[in-house]
This record gives sequence, structure tokens and C-alpha cells, in this order.
Amino acid sequence: PSPTATFIVIIPTPTASSTPLPPPPSYSSGGTTGDTTDGTASTPIPTAAGAGFCELLFVSPLGEAAIRPGSDFDAVWELKNIADRPWDHTSIDLVYIDGERMQKFDQDIFDLPKYVQPGESVTLRVDMRAPFVAGTYTAIWGLKEGHEIRCQFSVTVKADGTPYPTFTPTPSLTPSPTPTATP
Repeated sequence: PSPTATFIVIIPTPTASSTPLPPPPSYSSGGTTGDTTDGTASTPIPTAAGAGFCELLFVSPLGEAAIRPGSDFDAVWELKNIADRPWDHTSIDLVYIDGERMQKFDQDIFDLPKYVQPGESVTLRVDMRAPFVAGTYTAIWGLKEGHEIRCQFSVTVKADGTPYPTFTPTPSLTPSPTPTATP
């Protein structure tokens, strides 16, 4: 007889981070997401901190959107260039600054997808995964030119509900009984 492979499923026990988050960037009221069907105004869209450089036109998820723990989502920001010069996609980057690391592929810096003229906007998207522990989490991102952060913006999600299970098969060999000869 030969050994057979046995798979043991290990489900990690998530733990909450004890690292305090810095306060999110200061925002002033921007536009709104539009009027609701009952005639009341909807949630205001914050503007990015970085006067004279960028204006946040759209963010998704908006506010403290409830997301199932461990689920994938995209953080999306639409930024308008309000500077008096273009944003060169070879010298300005989207960077992770602080807060909860939710980027799915553990990448902290991305190139702008295009050259952005003054008055034009650009949509930035980062693949993310909600933390596995229920709670409210904020990630702070920004546009960086050289060594200077020119503008900051954030995404906040509320991990709520039952987390998606994670399975990591670990192979383990279980020896088969060795036959013994009987006299």
C-alpha cells in the first residue's frame, strides 16, 4: 500500500487591527449624488483635500457602504483637474497613503491611466477586498507628484454580515498501515 494524501482545511481566525486610523482628510461639501425620488437631497459627495489641484466628483462605494466581510469590491474615484497645468501620467501617481489596507493585490502605487488636461476628469479604480472582521474601515489615497502629496481622498466601507469563508487546503500525508507477516 502507498500513502494517500489527506487535505486539512484551516480556517484562520480573523483579528481586528489595533492600529488606530488617522482622521480622514478634511472635506468640504461638494456636489450631491442627485435628488431622491421623494424630493429630498441625497448624500453630499465630499471634495478631495488638495485645494487648487483636484476636485472629487464621484466616489464609490459612497460613505459607509455595507459590504459583506471578505468580499471583493472596487474603489472608484472620479477626479477633476482644477490645477493650472496638466497632470502628466508619467509623473503623477495614485498612491495608498494610510488607513486600512484593502487593496486586493497589495499594490500601493498606480500610474494615472491618461494625461489629464486642466478641466478634464479621470476615473481611478482599485481592486479591493473588505476586511474579514466586521467593522468600519477607511483607506486614504492620494495623487503624488515627486515627493509631494498633491491631493487626498478616501474610501470608507462597513464590513457587515457573515464573512465569506476562506479555505486553504494543506496537504498532509497519512501513512497507511504497514502489513505485518503472521507466523
